[in-house]
Amino acid sequence: MDAIRRPNVENLVTQNNFKLRVMAYRKLTQAELYHAAAVYLKAKKRSSFPMNGCDTIETIIGFDGR
Repeated sequence: MDAIRRPNVENLVTQNNFKLRVMAYRKLTQAELYHAAAVYLKAKKRSSFPMNGCDTIETIIGFDGR
């Protein structure tokens, strides 16, 4: 059985000097990016993004099962 490949399309959310890299299987729409950012904030138990820095998350959005 083959391994599932990792997401390879980089989508970027920027606020102030903070960059959130959202790795997905395709280019995400603005609504999908907002959703990914909200999931990131909830997972980190934050109400807003840090003032600077960067972080990366992966999503299964766009995964076609192959």
